[in-house]
Amino acid sequence: MFCKSFGFRAFSVLALVTLLSSQVGQAEQLAATFDQEQLQGSWEGKGPPGRIRVTIEGDSIRLHAREDFWYEATFTLPTGGVPQELHATITDTAEDTTDIGEVVYAIAKVELGVLTLAVNDGSGLPPRSFATALSLYEVTRIQLPDVGR
Repeated sequence: MFCKSFGFRAFSVLALVTLLSSQVGQAEQLAATFDQEQLQGSWEGKGPPGRIRVTIEGDSIRLHAREDFWYEATFTLPTGGVPQELHATITDTAEDTTDIGEVVYAIAKVELGVLTLAVNDGSGLPPRSFATALSLYEVTRIQLPDVGR
């Protein structure tokens, strides 16, 4: 009796775990899918230099931490990757001007109003996951772009 009952419980738990894993996978897939329009506006939060502000207008992105630490870049969102990749080409910086033209490969997600960007600094490849990234930027939207004003 115990074995049959235990077997049924084990099957029920396994079915529940499978269902939840499927739903989590679907949620991650949805979080990983966004377009350039959803990124527009100003964001604030934290990153390796401390407090940062990220402003996205069209295909331009500006990361600003302090007067002597900011970057401007143009970016693309290649399709098909999970997590979503973001490729940014540096166009201007307060730092070393030899960075201009460098492509930074990141992964990105938008979940619950938080934009997370993960980068493996200078590696030439995007990180495989957010947990293994060398640099992580987490910012919350503070302002939508001005449209039609």
